[in-house]
Amino acid sequence: MAFDVCDKQMCYNFVVGQGLQSKNLNAIAECLDELAEFIIRNGIDYSSDKEMKLIARLADSPSKNVRESAVKALGEAFKLLDDNIWRVIGDVTPKVQGLLEARFKKIKGGPALNTLYASASMANF
Repeated sequence: MAFDVCDKQMCYNFVVGQGLQSKNLNAIAECLDELAEFIIRNGIDYSSDKEMKLIARLADSPSKNVRESAVKALGEAFKLLDDNIWRVIGDVTPKVQGLLEARFKKIKGGPALNTLYASASMANF
């Protein structure tokens, strides 16, 4: 990972500026995965609202890989920002909002998951 060798801000800007603007959908998906890993390791301090909005727009991509990678990156940002993520990404389409809400609920451990685990643990007794 180049983030460990070079200046983090420069690498981040390069991945966002060049990678997310690529015409190759596989390259975009790979760059989004790298950004998710970057957010896990270094936090959200290097990201701006503009970049988060770009990632949210990519979550509406027709490519399944790009969509999943964008939701993954926004999920990692959600772990750090909690509900402030909606202020950062701004308005999104209802489709993207549904995808993100499902991911955020999964991260928080939504009621559907809690009921599933509760019923599974009760079966063991």
